[in-house]
Amino acid sequence: MSTVTNTAVVLCTCVIACILIKMLVPQGRTQKTMNIIVTAFLIIVMISPIKNLVASGNSFDISTPDESKIIEEYSDKVLAQTQDNLRKSLLSVLEQNGVTPRDVFVKLKTDNENGIIIDYIYIYLNENSRVKSGDAIKITEENFSITPEIVVK
Repeated sequence: MSTVTNTAVVLCTCVIACILIKMLVPQGRTQKTMNIIVTAFLIIVMISPIKNLVASGNSFDISTPDESKIIEEYSDKVLAQTQDNLRKSLLSVLEQNGVTPRDVFVKLKTDNENGIIIDYIYIYLNENSRVKSGDAIKITEENFSITPEIVVK
């Protein structure tokens, strides 16, 4: 990949240099001559990496990555992000309703069709928040359609 990057950088640099040269050259015979020289230079710059690649015996590996691996990695990232977003949302909803949990844990899983399902929710309350456990359960059931496990420590 570094070969492609280096080639792109060299090509862009040469194109910019050629544009500057063409802008600075006066009109007339000199401009026509410079156009031929600049065009030849650009063609050589474009052909040079291909010639070097063939001469060195290397070949481009233009294989595509394993699609299932990409899908799995993407699914894992989406699942983790969704889990974090649901955790933050649940914390926010509970706090808005007067329940201040110590922490919340939301566990998600995927079904056979890559749909995301809430597997379980743990709400960690302090000892003095034990009286709010019923409210926490009710709020969670209303907003997330799942009965959470309440852990008091």
